[in-house]
Amino acid sequence: MNKGSDALQASLVSYQEWLTKKGGAKLTIASYLTDLRDTAAYLTSRGVTNWQQVDRATLTAYLQSLNDKGRRTTTIQRRISSLRRFYAYLQVTGQVNHDPVALLKAKQTPRLAPVGLTPQEADLLPDHVPGKGVARERNRALVALLVATGARANELRDLQTGDLDLELGVVYLGQSSRRLVPLNEQAQTYLTTYLTARADQSATDEGYVFLNNRGQPLSRQSIWEIVNATGQRANIEGAVTPQRVRDGFAYRLLAHGADLSLVQQLMGHQSILTTQVYLEQAKEGHHADCLP
Repeated sequence: MNKGSDALQASLVSYQEWLTKKGGAKLTIASYLTDLRDTAAYLTSRGVTNWQQVDRATLTAYLQSLNDKGRRTTTIQRRISSLRRFYAYLQVTGQVNHDPVALLKAKQTPRLAPVGLTPQEADLLPDHVPGKGVARERNRALVALLVATGARANELRDLQTGDLDLELGVVYLGQSSRRLVPLNEQAQTYLTTYLTARADQSATDEGYVFLNNRGQPLSRQSIWEIVNATGQRANIEGAVTPQRVRDGFAYRLLAHGADLSLVQQLMGHQSILTTQVYLEQAKEGHHADCLP
């Protein structure tokens, strides 16, 4: 621990002790501290030595840095919530005399643009998956399918073999509202190779497409870990998440001239207002290459 971070860390320790004395749940406390340690690490990297020095501009920059790394909006909102609770504690205990989180009014909070992979980055992924043997074939098929369709992580997890038609080159995604999404040749090839290799693997739940080494469906967390590890192996800057690949899929559709209604359909958005965000962000400078 460097000297600049001593005061930041000391406040976190006292906060943890305070929450514990108040009977806070261990998992909840651990979640708060994880968020706040990440914030403290960012502040230290910016030369901030104590929580009193933090202002609205610093927090705004921090939140934008999370967005640039591909963090989901829900994750960023959780960080804000953790900081709001923490600063309330700091004020009550006299450690600070202001609350920079309270200054983050809705209109002042940075608009968090979907930060998708570029087409060049997405195309790198299938050739950089981790694993060996059947696991590597599975990971390559999973990542290729994600790149080709912009599927959600839970849709990859829940995908059934009956949802695939590799001869026609299509896949059905979603549960309550199913949609038909075309596959590219690469995804078709890697899925075929994986399913052929998997036929020799002992499977306890063959209805699911993506299985772990025990023959059970991959968990959502495992999918996230596979995608992130692939991004690291491909030397892509920032965390590579399924959502970031999905966002890149939407931007690529726009770059190829797809209209919003088609993008909405392929992404599985219930409201076209959700889809509209991608075009608006492109106009504001994010993924400007999407504009005709």
